[in-house]
Amino acid sequence: GRIAALNMLGNKTPFTFVSFYTSHGFDTSVTFIGNVSPQQASATITRHGPAANQHVQIITVNDQVTGSVLINQTPLLQIISKIISTNLNIANQQDFIADPKSDLNQLIAT
Repeated sequence: GRIAALNMLGNKTPFTFVSFYTSHGFDTSVTFIGNVSPQQASATITRHGPAANQHVQIITVNDQVTGSVLINQTPLLQIISKIISTNLNIANQQDFIADPKSDLNQLIAT
């Protein structure tokens, strides 16, 4: 809606969509965001907790997040999708991203 309106008003804005899939079963939620297939040049950032059954794997290529797997961390879906869609350079941010106390929204705010 918003992107369509901007384009109709003459502000040429590309539409970007980050694919995602969520599955629930046995009190566990698993979410896949973006491209979760490992690539040769990829690196993975692991983010645990705060609960023992919560886990996040963030896949990066050339200092950009390309995908993520969330286990019982569905609230992070929106911000990680935004980080992927904006092609945000996360060089030197790996420790911040890995820290479960860090607010990932701060990456977009800067």
